Amino acid sequence: DEKLKDINSEYKFWINISNTAIDYPVVQSKDNEFYLKNNFYREEDIAGTIFIDCKNDISNDKNLILYGHNMRNGSMFADINKFKEKDFFDNGKIKIIKDGKEYFYEVFSIFIDSSGQVNLKNKFASNYEFDEYINKLKNKSIYKKDISKGDISNIITLWERMKNTATNCFLQRLVLLMMK
Repeated sequence: DEKLKDINSEYKFWINISNTAIDYPVVQSKDNEFYLKNNFYREEDIAGTIFIDCKNDISNDKNLILYGHNMRNGSMFADINKFKEKDFFDNGKIKIIKDGKEYFYEVFSIFIDSSGQVNLKNKFASNYEFDEYINKLKNKSIYKKDISKGDISNIITLWERMKNTATNCFLQRLVLLMMK
């Protein structure tokens, strides 16, 4: 962690998803624009880097929102598309390495948003509000997973921009949610 922080002081943790190319440092900036077109070394790069929403408090928020591009070469978040396969959805795990500790998350929802109407939240006034948010996200999922409200203490949202092949425009978002 310290070596990575020496390279980039905005480094927060590492994300790894088995059987994918997703194995990257994750950063957080004061805005959500810089890392769209700059890599971990802060160099201009069309692939950008994986980053946490600038509004997130990673120590306290119940939902950490991570953004990444779906690159044609298979890098960044391209492989979260694998979770659209039932077996990958059922068995895939996400590992976060932070401060020398490993945290594992299980996928509970994946959906494509073409409307632009998904309201990603990171702060909740009560456990009830958090549970209602989880239920909405579960109901949008391509696949269903049997989980109860008490099983989820916090979540990570992976938000990937996708090209709509019918219109050739970047209007879709693939949203993958994991619970700890």
